[in-house]
Amino acid sequence: MLVCLQRAGGFRGVRLASFVNDWAIEEHRLGRQIGIEEFIRSWSAGKQKTAYNRQREFRAAFPELGPDATPHDLIVWSE
Repeated sequence: MLVCLQRAGGFRGVRLASFVNDWAIEEHRLGRQIGIEEFIRSWSAGKQKTAYNRQREFRAAFPELGPDATPHDLIVWSE
């Protein structure tokens, strides 16, 4: 998650890395790609505002992934 620290800086980078990690854990648990609404329901304990703020921070840090990017676009799965 070094790239998150490089893109967002100290505390924000750690928070961004945590968001990406939490997203990856939830996708792995479900065995499929998820969207922000499902992330909110299943992982962030319904904290909708916090989840949307993290998504906004993610998109600001990785603009090249596009305006609809999610952490899924950054996650690399290995077998």
